[in-house]
Amino acid sequence: MPAIQKKYNDLLELLKAYSPFYLAFSGGLDSRFLAHTARRAGVSFTAVHIMGPHVPHRDTDAALAWLERNKLAYNTIHFDPLNLEEVVKGSKDRCYQCKREMFKLIQAKAGKQKVLEGSNASDKLKFRPGSRALQELGIFSPLGSVGLAKQEIRHLAGRTGLDYPAQPSRPCLLTRIDYGLMPEEGILKRLEAAEAAIAELGFENFRMRIFRDKSSVLQIHWDEIKKMEASRLQLGQLLDMYGFTDAKIHAEFEISGFFDNERGNEVNDLEILKNLF
Repeated sequence: MPAIQKKYNDLLELLKAYSPFYLAFSGGLDSRFLAHTARRAGVSFTAVHIMGPHVPHRDTDAALAWLERNKLAYNTIHFDPLNLEEVVKGSKDRCYQCKREMFKLIQAKAGKQKVLEGSNASDKLKFRPGSRALQELGIFSPLGSVGLAKQEIRHLAGRTGLDYPAQPSRPCLLTRIDYGLMPEEGILKRLEAAEAAIAELGFENFRMRIFRDKSSVLQIHWDEIKKMEASRLQLGQLLDMYGFTDAKIHAEFEISGFFDNERGNEVNDLEILKNLF
């Protein structure tokens, strides 16, 4: 039996063993794959989606629409991380504190049922400060437990009929803000609006980033570089419109975990300065 098939079979058995359970559901590929797999296995579960100023409305709308299309039971919880001390300070522990408080709310909703979430084996190779909170609270990560990495999940998603297996990761808006910078609600709204407008141009894998000195950058994945070159004038106009007048635009091979990879202000794959548009 191929290794990936064994991992998938192990996942099915784990989901059956934990049923019924609550599933933290962001609407990203990993949580959708878990929901899709549990549904195919006839497993009973309830999805829980967190809403708040750190979650773009378009992400929430897409997540809830997907659950409704697939006739899956779900709850929503409103959570405001801007009330948390470490988040307000822009501390490197902000993700830990945010995730801990968020999952405590999910656990309260779940009662005696187990809470599952979508961290995968690839996440173990990266700096994920929120993973400590999951361990402390006893949150179970079945994808990581069976050793499924991101590319394996994409493969299985496509093979088992899950829509949009190439879905890029879309972490919360707080990850767009440098450590040490206070994430005010106004900044989050501006980031959300700018990213929504950029998505309307057809871009999928990108991030706006704001540094401690208030300078900013738009990162676009190399896979979309032709689209970036064709839309550079429109991108510049959008950045102006949402207050990112001096923003730089970069095409990069890797855009996730930017403020955790020790590159700081160093971005050197390809730089297109806005004043060249």
